[in-house]
Amino acid sequence: MHGLKSDIDLSFLLNKEIAQICLGKYQIILRLSESVEISIEGRMKYTSRSGPYKEVEILCSDVHAGILQNLFEIPIVQIGIQSPGDLLLEFENRDELLIFDSNPQTESYQLSFGNRTIVV
Repeated sequence: MHGLKSDIDLSFLLNKEIAQICLGKYQIILRLSESVEISIEGRMKYTSRSGPYKEVEILCSDVHAGILQNLFEIPIVQIGIQSPGDLLLEFENRDELLIFDSNPQTESYQLSFGNRTIVV
């Protein structure tokens, strides 16, 4: 639980699209356009608003992770930070992905772009 500062600039995520989803035993990596990556080791919640309403909590080793394919090639249009360091991504189709800062002892997720990495 490293948290995110409320004034951090995450605009580099705007208009990026998920191009690839990599599933590992303890990690899910979302590879976005323009060499941006989100590596997730904690919990997340996917909410579908574009089709039948659906809300799914996902752990990295969870079989539900495949539902994230619904977000392929859909631009991120809004970013929110919820306390203490949860990251909310809203996509153009109104679906949402909430990535929790849920690991008290280790990092929950990392945001990588260019030569910079933000660890939460």
